[in-house]
Amino acid sequence: MGALSNVYCYLGVTEQHLNMVIVNSVNVSKIENRLSLPLSSITKAEVKGGLLPGRKVVMLHFGKEKMKISLMNNAIGSDIQRQKENVEMFCQIVSKLG
Repeated sequence: MGALSNVYCYLGVTEQHLNMVIVNSVNVSKIENRLSLPLSSITKAEVKGGLLPGRKVVMLHFGKEKMKISLMNNAIGSDIQRQKENVEMFCQIVSKLG
């Protein structure tokens, strides 16, 4: 999914979908796009530690297509509460899919 290269987004997971809200990289209150991907369409999921401390890399496979999601568990300058715990929970949920 090259169209999503290097964008900022908010992630959410329900029992059946991975939801993504893509936001403007300069003004994160401006929504650029929304995606709702059925979890059943994910054929493989991998979670790896990143090269930097506090970073996780999630690879989602949809048949021959794949999506790479880089997650940071500390957003400097962000007011997101419990980001570290939320990244860990997201990675646990995703790792069960693959």
